[in-house]
This record gives sequence, structure tokens and C-alpha cells, in this order.
Amino acid sequence: MRFREGAVLILIGLLVSSCERSESKWQELLMANLVVAEKRWSGDLIEFGVPAALPQLGEGWSYGETTEEGRAFRWVSEKTATFTFEADSAGRRIAWFTCQPFVYEGSPPQKLSLVVNDVNNGHIDLHVGRGRYPVVMDIVQGINRIEMSFDYAGDPAAKAGVDRRRLAAAFYRFDIAPPHEDPIAGSLAPFALVRPVGSLPGVYLPAGGALAFFLRIPVDSSLRITGGAKKPFSLRAPVGSRLAVEIRTESGRRIKHVLEALPTGDPLYFETKLDAVSAEPAEILIRAETEALWVRPELVAPVPKERHSQKQERSILASRTSDFNMLFVVLDGATPLRMSLYGYEKPTTPVIDALGESSVVFTTALTQAVYTIASMGSILTGQYPERHQSVSFADRLPESAITVPGLLTSSNVRTIGFAGNAVVSSKFGLNRGYEFFHQAWELDSYTGRGDSVLRLFDAWLSKHTNERFFTYVHFKEPHFPYNPPPPYDQLFGASTLFPEGLQVWDDVNRYNIAAADGVVPEADVVKRIRALYDGNMAYADHLVGELLSRLDARGLREKTMVILTADHGEAMFEHEFIGHNTQLYEESIRVPLVISVPGLAPRRVKTLVELLDLSPTILELMGEGDHAAIEQMQGQSLVPALLGDDLLGDDRVAFSRTLWNKPRYSARTEDAKLIWDSRTGDQEFYLLKEDPKELENVIEEKLILAGVFQQDLYRWLWEQEHLRTDSTDCAILSEEEAGAMEALGYTVPVNCRTELVGHGNAEK
Repeated sequence: MRFREGAVLILIGLLVSSCERSESKWQELLMANLVVAEKRWSGDLIEFGVPAALPQLGEGWSYGETTEEGRAFRWVSEKTATFTFEADSAGRRIAWFTCQPFVYEGSPPQKLSLVVNDVNNGHIDLHVGRGRYPVVMDIVQGINRIEMSFDYAGDPAAKAGVDRRRLAAAFYRFDIAPPHEDPIAGSLAPFALVRPVGSLPGVYLPAGGALAFFLRIPVDSSLRITGGAKKPFSLRAPVGSRLAVEIRTESGRRIKHVLEALPTGDPLYFETKLDAVSAEPAEILIRAETEALWVRPELVAPVPKERHSQKQERSILASRTSDFNMLFVVLDGATPLRMSLYGYEKPTTPVIDALGESSVVFTTALTQAVYTIASMGSILTGQYPERHQSVSFADRLPESAITVPGLLTSSNVRTIGFAGNAVVSSKFGLNRGYEFFHQAWELDSYTGRGDSVLRLFDAWLSKHTNERFFTYVHFKEPHFPYNPPPPYDQLFGASTLFPEGLQVWDDVNRYNIAAADGVVPEADVVKRIRALYDGNMAYADHLVGELLSRLDARGLREKTMVILTADHGEAMFEHEFIGHNTQLYEESIRVPLVISVPGLAPRRVKTLVELLDLSPTILELMGEGDHAAIEQMQGQSLVPALLGDDLLGDDRVAFSRTLWNKPRYSARTEDAKLIWDSRTGDQEFYLLKEDPKELENVIEEKLILAGVFQQDLYRWLWEQEHLRTDSTDCAILSEEEAGAMEALGYTVPVNCRTELVGHGNAEK
């Protein structure tokens, strides 16, 4: 069946306009999320620009982007790229590439050469502009691998010096029709976005094709479906064609309607209120059962009302704290699951417990990344790692990044940083905006512990007691090495095991490698490692007490706000792993968060919050709450929560990631969590209220709820990719600096020790 894209569909426009509602009150939720909708079909399809394609993409791809008309694509960066797809059967088939070569003034003709399953498959001469190219290829049953190479890759002339990619071609999609169908040259691609002249866009469903949207059905919402399309391009649906619409909820409620075309050629149209399934996670499935159809699905729902902003209360608080100091303390790798402040049975944090009694304690604070570089970048900028782009040991926080200390420095606040972890360094741009930034490990007197950081802080404070300051203190503890000083080394159990503690990462990593092969370490080994970590935690707690005593000794406590948190957690073999970087279970993504504001009533806040919320929070507390830069931050100020108002709501989804540029991601609410591996496509789903230790993966039992989380994650990741600028600076480490990081358990790739060419985002 052939259609001409761009034909006029006047009737659709009339139908849509007759149902239009005020933009200030209503929102449309399906077409806006078409890019993350699940496409089901008996053929093969890759949409290169969407997050769901990431597990199929090999080397040579840039991040996802979107054209003005809404088509998602991804550039081949440099001259080669690979991808894979899985076929149900073998044979000679016609595949279709939709792509567009990168051209510049004087660029030569571009040629795409193909190798299919290690066999040369010829080449395609690409013309200027977006085109759809047929290729005959022999495919095998199972996994097929495509290698593409190009005659040239060029620098984006319009962004010279900013966009560091070398671009060959933009790829939109790859598809192969089912074996029983004969593809027709010039036909629309399956699930193509079609925008008829004078009307709103819809999607082309192939025969048997279905769209699946997973979402929480808003209250007072309506679903309407317009369908049709037969040559000539119109709303005259083919006689006998059927469009099935089905809504299923997690609780088992169901709405189903089948639309069948009439001989009169009337358009297919369906509209219903969704009161019966509102406020529930649901799947909306739209299927072209017998013939290919043009379909426009719309879920129309009220825009959520803005909540009370507490402007007066916030203004009063900000005016009172606008001349206060702030002490911002990070305990590297501190998981709240092993802090007595959060209910741990061992007294690991007595000082912080006492601080919590006069503070606001957040019980569910989550990091954006389970490693220091990206996490601290998010704290500094109020942005997710995918946006600030400092995500690996090959990246530095860009010079252009707007940071909290930078904004405060420009407002005549003394900003000073003291770092005890070699990762928190100028090499990775984590000193951005500070007036002074001290890297304790560079001192000849460095002891390898937090006491060196404490001495630096004390020396600086003694000279600046009468100046308003924002001071960041980053203790390495309780992070590896697990070698607390006496008496903390024996505080939670004496043992002949590891009498000097664990100081060489390879000694710990051997247990991780063995566990990955199914060999679990002895119980006494795990017990001793946990005791050493707990000792590190207690030592970090002692250091916090020393910091606070320095404020007390100089009469600064009553005019200094204190924020205490961690950059990430630490796994202690809860899920057969010790350390961080690679897992997204609660022990890794949850962090402590304590905010002490003199004169503010203490409380515990159960609302889910994220570390990127700290940027706008700090600025508001420091009297900079109206700064225009806050509008560009992705975090939400926690000041309303400090005042006792749960403004953030119980429907927030928080996102975290692991290390490197094709990481695992998690999407977490107060009740559940999805973990998705962007390399393999593997998923895990946990119901946290019933299973707080994440022992039972219920992905198969909760397909609809997990589907909602998956599309939330895909939509978030797609949004983050489209905020990128590709202006990340490269981090180059000396052998000495790389060695210092490896002593902390970080594996630094070789290409981070030499000058990098192009965008630095190395694979581990």
C-alpha cells in the first residue's frame, strides 16, 4: 500500500479543532510521547535516535537528536559504525535505511559501504538530504551484525570549536518487512511520523502493527483515536480494515473497542472518557489489525495545578539566612543503610545522630550517579550527568558550566573547597567556581586520611572568621581503602583477618570477580569487610564532630548552616558486590542528607529527593533564590520541604546511572524501581515497600507497571540527550594522578593518560 506524505487531510483538522481545549488547561500525552512508545510488528525495526535502540548500537554513534518535525535520529560519528538486530528467520531480504549524509561546502559525494555478518554487501551512493534506501542482504536467524563505513566524516562547520564530533551521516531508522510481505519502493516506513499539510501529525501503522503506550492515566482524561488512510491519501479507510483500541490496567481493569471501516468511507473515530481506569498505571494499545492505517491517538488530560509555593514563608526564611555561612560536607561513599542515624543497629554515627536531632533529615535522598565525578558534577550544577556531560574519567566539567560556588563567588561570598579524594580535583573540573580549592593529597604532610583535610579547613577558618563563606569539605572516608585508624579499626569487631585493613583494591576486587563466577566469599570475610567499612564510617563521623567543634570554638555555629550528604553509597555484598560504580541497588544510590539551619524546626522528610536538588536549595538559603541561573537547573529547591510542606509530591521519578557512556540506569519512585542496562537491554523491577532489600525481580509479574517505568526512563533519557552541547572538556591524567585514583579502586583507561582527540567518553 502506497501513500504520499504531505497530502491534505482537511477532515482531521476539523475533527481535532472541534475538540480543542485551552492550552493553559489541557495537555496531550500520546503523540508527545511517540518517540518512546513501544512499536510491535512482525518485521524488524530500529529507530536509531530513541533510547530503546541503545543495546543494539555498537561503536561509532553519537547521542540522540530530533528534527524540527519530530523525527529522532543519531549521527554516525567518525567514519564507521556498527549495529545489530535479531531476526526470527534466515533468508535473502530487502532492508531499508533512512539516512542523511553530513555535507558541507565543497564536500565530496558520500558513499555508505556495508558488511553484513562479516560478508561484503556492496555500497550505497547517498544523495543530499534525507532518503530511504533499499538494500538486499542475506540475514541469519538470531543476531545479525551490520558494519557501516563512509568515505568521509567532517566537522560541523556551524559549530566549529564547540561540537567536537566528526559526522558522517544521520540515521533515522532501519527496517525489514515481514518475510511474507513484498516491500514496495516509495512506500512509507513502518511507524513513520506523517504530518499531512494543514493538519496535525499522526503515525503510519503497518498491517498487524501496534503502538503501546504505558503511563499513569490522569484523572479526568479522555482518549480519542482518529484513523484512516487509503490511496489516494485521505480518511477513507480500506473497506474491512479494523483498528483495535485496548486499555489494560495493572489491577486488571480493561476497556476494548474495535473500529471497522464502513463502505461509505467514513473516517475511523473513537473517543471515550477514562474515568474507569484513571489514576492507575495502564497500557494503551492501538493495533491496525488487517490493513495499514494512518492513526492519530490523543490522550487529553488537565494540566496539573501548581501547588502552593509558600512564597511568604520562603521569603522570610531566605531573608533570615541571607547573611549566614554554609558548611557543605560530603562523606565519600557513605550509605545511609549503615548509619545509626538511619536505623542501622550499630552506633556508627553518634555525632551525626546528634546533628540530626536539630536538623531536617531526608530519609530517601538519591544520587544521580554511583561514582564521584558525575555525582559531584550534578551537585555543583543542579543538572543530570547527561546534561553537564562530565560522566567518565575522560571528561571534565565544561568551562562553561554554571556552578553554585561560581554564582556565590560572584555575589561576594568567600568560596573555598577542601578535597580528600583524588577524583574531586581540578583535573575533572570539580573546582569550577571556587575562589580557593585545596587538594589535600598534594600536601607533603598528607596522611592519607581526613585529618589532613580537617587541618586545612581549620587553618583557613582561623583567618576568615569574620567573613561570610561557603565551605565545601569532602572527606574520602568511608570510601575505600577500608583501613580506619585505631580505635575505629577494631570498634565493630576484632579479627585476625586483615589486621591492617584492606588497602589494595585488587584484594577486594578478587572477591567481586569470584562472586560474578558464583563463588561467594566466606561469611567471616564479608563480616570483617563490613566491620572495616563501619569503622571508616565512625571515623568520618568523628571528623564531622571535629568540623562542628571548630565552628563552635569560633562562635560561628549559630550563623552557619550545615548540609551533610554523600556523593554515592557503597555496596557491602548485599548483592554479591563490594564497592560502587556498577550497581544501582539501594545501598549504592541512596545517600544521607541532613540540612541544619539555625532556628529551623527539626523534622524527618520522607519525600523522595535527588542530589541535584541541592544547587537551587543552597542558592535560595544563601539569598540567591531569584538568580536567573536557577531556571536552567533541573533540581527543585528543598526549602519548601525544610518548612514542612511536601511540595515535591509522591509521584516523582528519580534517575541514577552507573559509570561510562552506555551505563545502567534506574528510575525510582517512593514505591518501586526499574533498573535498565543500556548495553544489553536487561531489566530488573522491584517493589520496594514489599521488598526493600531488592531480592525479588518481578519484571515478568508486573509488566504494565514496569512498562510505565520503562517509558518514564526512556522519555527522561531522550530529553537529557537533546540537552547536550558536546562541548565537554577532556581530562588528561598524569601517571601519578592515575595511580592515586587506582589506589582508591578506580580503573583509569589508557586513553585518559594521553592526549585525546575528539569527544572524550571512553568505554571501560
